[in-house]
Amino acid sequence: GPGTIRAGDNIKVSVNLTGSGIQAAMGRISFDTSKLTYNSTSDNLTGWAIDIEQSSGNITFLAIDDKLAAPINSNKTLFSINFTVRSSVNAGDTITITANNLEASDGAKDFNPANATFQREVSQPLSSNNNLSSLNVQNATISPAFAAGTTSYTATVPFSVSRLELSAQAQ
Repeated sequence: GPGTIRAGDNIKVSVNLTGSGIQAAMGRISFDTSKLTYNSTSDNLTGWAIDIEQSSGNITFLAIDDKLAAPINSNKTLFSINFTVRSSVNAGDTITITANNLEASDGAKDFNPANATFQREVSQPLSSNNNLSSLNVQNATISPAFAAGTTSYTATVPFSVSRLELSAQAQ
């Protein structure tokens, strides 16, 4: 999933499986419906039949190499889940999506992959203020003089200046 999450964001979380000769997998993905709205899933693995059911914060899945012609022999994405982070979620809240009750098979032997968790803290909303509170230029004078709403400046320096240092602070 994404590295940064904010209220109102649409996020995509991928369900991956790593192994050799894997022909089937099943499990459950759990999430908090007070923080996330389930939107959809999308199959990613060619040659596999993937059945997905969603109900009350749980997504159950069964994925099968339908014709036994495309086993997983590395790290593959089975499917992706699309969510919307509810607008009522506050900065600092934690979003957690957990894959559990996992089972996989190579056709001869069944095994239980470890549970996996995607977890992110909700970030502050992006500011609609894109002004600067300060702009400092060393070795030159800018024109016009700094003003928060100004978006274009000119600096003229002598040929001997090889480096211009700028520092800015956002409002």
